[in-house]
Amino acid sequence: MSQYSRAVQLALAHNETDLAASVADRIGDTNPGLRKKLWLQIARKVISESASIKGAIGFLKRCEQLRIEDLIPFFPDFVVIDDFKEEICAALEEYSRHIDALKRDMDDAARSADHIKADVRALDARYAIVEPGERCQICRLPLLARMFYVFPCQHGFHGDCLADRVIKTGGPIKAKRVKEVQEAVGRGTYVGKKRERLVKELDELVGAACVLCSDVAVRGIDEPFITKVDNKEEWAI
Repeated sequence: MSQYSRAVQLALAHNETDLAASVADRIGDTNPGLRKKLWLQIARKVISESASIKGAIGFLKRCEQLRIEDLIPFFPDFVVIDDFKEEICAALEEYSRHIDALKRDMDDAARSADHIKADVRALDARYAIVEPGERCQICRLPLLARMFYVFPCQHGFHGDCLADRVIKTGGPIKAKRVKEVQEAVGRGTYVGKKRERLVKELDELVGAACVLCSDVAVRGIDEPFITKVDNKEEWAI
């Protein structure tokens, strides 16, 4: 009936520690917090009634979740530390290994942060060369005719062409926000820092990734070449 807590309490009330342990182990990995809680109840019972501290510790090793620091509060004050010094040493060694692993992770994170900082500094010096004859990858008109975006992949787009493509492929939420910001910037009702924030947001929405070779293009790979507005005869072989 999955009444593990009541079953363990009943088993301990009748001094059936082995039965209580088997009930607690039935939980398995489905609820590790409950399993440890029940094993702590068993540990309190075993330690309080065991004549041998080593024997009690040996019994409690059946649960890998229990640590020596979990059991120390259950021991009487007169217990000699020699009775479980091996367990304390093993716990300290495990903590030492864990600390070493954390130090390695911290070192790796610090190196990654240094690499990211170097990449960010390099962005300030990155540039792209736009030739006079280059054309927008969407409308095929000269790129320099009006405001444009150029990505590291060297694909260039007019700002309005790119915005239209993002509206079509970016999903309803992003498309709605792009339209709202475009209208707010186009009306010219905002000036100063408010306008700067809107322009920056529009750049981030529209210029986040190249629509031809980024994940945006991968997500649209199953879209048909021929749409409802196209003339199918033009695609005839």
